[in-house]
Amino acid sequence: MPPSTTEKKAARARRYYAKNAEQIRERVKNYRLANLEVVRARDRARGFREHDQQKIFARNATRVLRKMPHDCEQCGAPNAHAHHDDYSRPLDVRWLCRTCHGIEHRKIR
Repeated sequence: MPPSTTEKKAARARRYYAKNAEQIRERVKNYRLANLEVVRARDRARGFREHDQQKIFARNATRVLRKMPHDCEQCGAPNAHAHHDDYSRPLDVRWLCRTCHGIEHRKIR
């Protein structure tokens, strides 16, 4: 089956980024510095840096645990992410790969 237009565009974008990664990072850095207030306002609107102190504490508490490689508990894939079911128990984490982690967050509770 031939690749779709979307796949072709994605492949072209990946090749472009691979060839120009340093220039792109520099351009993004300069834009962020020149437009700091705009970028911060956009990040706040998107919910970055949540103000949920319990969530922030849980993320910081698992930083040491993340230094060791873990496998996904569901599929066994390497380099799993830490997933908190309850932020009040910051060291009680489940290790899930990117795919399983996304599925976990999309589950209807």
